[in-house]
Amino acid sequence: MKNCAVLIIGMDRSGTSAIAAVSQIVGLHLGDQLIGPRKANPKGYFEDSRCVSINEELLAHLRHGRRNASTLPKGWKNNLAAKHAALRMANVIRRLSKKKPFGLKDPRFCLTAPLWLRELGKNKFQTKVVLCVRNPLEVASSLEKRDGRNRTGSCLMWITHTLAALEASKDLERIIVEYPDLMSDPVGTGLRLKTFFQTGTEISDQEKEKILDFVDPALWKNRAEISGENYIETVALDLYEAMRSGDESRIAAFVETGPGFLVSTLETHAALAIGSVLFQKPSAELAAEES
Repeated sequence: MKNCAVLIIGMDRSGTSAIAAVSQIVGLHLGDQLIGPRKANPKGYFEDSRCVSINEELLAHLRHGRRNASTLPKGWKNNLAAKHAALRMANVIRRLSKKKPFGLKDPRFCLTAPLWLRELGKNKFQTKVVLCVRNPLEVASSLEKRDGRNRTGSCLMWITHTLAALEASKDLERIIVEYPDLMSDPVGTGLRLKTFFQTGTEISDQEKEKILDFVDPALWKNRAEISGENYIETVALDLYEAMRSGDESRIAAFVETGPGFLVSTLETHAALAIGSVLFQKPSAELAAEES
């Protein structure tokens, strides 16, 4: 097997932690410095603490929060903060790569993945991406309950972050894992991941037991309706359906010529302004909060 690295990417509240947990069970090395359980995620985050620290500090230097409804500013990968972050990334990658295959998970990858992928490319890793996707209206409902976020604003954030993740991974081998599939068939999802990682072709009894012990379908809350209430919510659902189809040409059409083209070409300040209105906060207050 080639020197394989995996990034697990997905919008916050999309099941990334559970998917990372299943990935670890079926043979993906996530390291030994994982962030432990907290009230918001009692089973753990499965995020390398060094990776999260790098992403958080990079976003702070860029005066950008992971909950902003916008992508990073043009040219961000070449500024001083990014160069410093890249040095730290290389060190984390070097340490994790002592065990194969290895992976990293962080919802912030929706924004910072291009820099991580560049560092992995420098070291000739065969990089794969797991895209975690959940109905954006369910994500919005979860964020509303946890953070008090406006539903439509959360859908705009879901669109911009998902488009950024799709753009970053478009030339890589990737797999789309849907939250409903994880909840309804966790063992089958584990087998898909195991095959993708090339760590085996069957799920052992021990792995099955661990997967079923970890993934609790009762945690699938905030099940959403299938229609949006406005244009932004409808666009989010359209993108979600394109990703669910698994049709790369359909996804590309959405991103390159469909509604995704308009969203992706918005200037950062414009997207932030829209998001601040939808989140019912002044843009200056939102920027200060997220920085």
